[in-house]
Amino acid sequence: MESFWQDLRFASRALSKSPWFAAVAILTLSLGIAVNTSIFSIVNSFLLRPMPVPHPEQIAVLSLQQTGDMALQKFSYPDFLDIRDQSTSFSDILAYRITLAGLAVDNRGDHCIATRVSGNYFSILGLQPALGRLILPTEGQSPGSDPVIVLGYSYW
Repeated sequence: MESFWQDLRFASRALSKSPWFAAVAILTLSLGIAVNTSIFSIVNSFLLRPMPVPHPEQIAVLSLQQTGDMALQKFSYPDFLDIRDQSTSFSDILAYRITLAGLAVDNRGDHCIATRVSGNYFSILGLQPALGRLILPTEGQSPGSDPVIVLGYSYW
């Protein structure tokens, strides 16, 4: 332990003789630590933590990929209905599509991110509303017949 304190005193004397080097070293270390902490926080929140739904390990995402095309394609709604009705491998299948939208209330317009979902979206994920109700599984069977919107807490 005595050698540690001697090394610490020697390091502080050496750094006090060259303050610019000490400042650059401290700045480099603090910047490196800040960048690593930020990257780990992002990776941790998106990849390492499980989704806040019951049984997140049982959730799978289906998409199409055509031969010769590396991009993943979306299902059409009729395809979704066919897959849902004919599936025996999954307990249930939901559909969602994220789009940019505009919302106007009291002569004020705003851009928002809208997620169009099937009627069973919230019940499959086991989500409960803070206020009001969510989309019922029976709603949305025919286009335009019973429009429902669910606002997120921050947008409300």
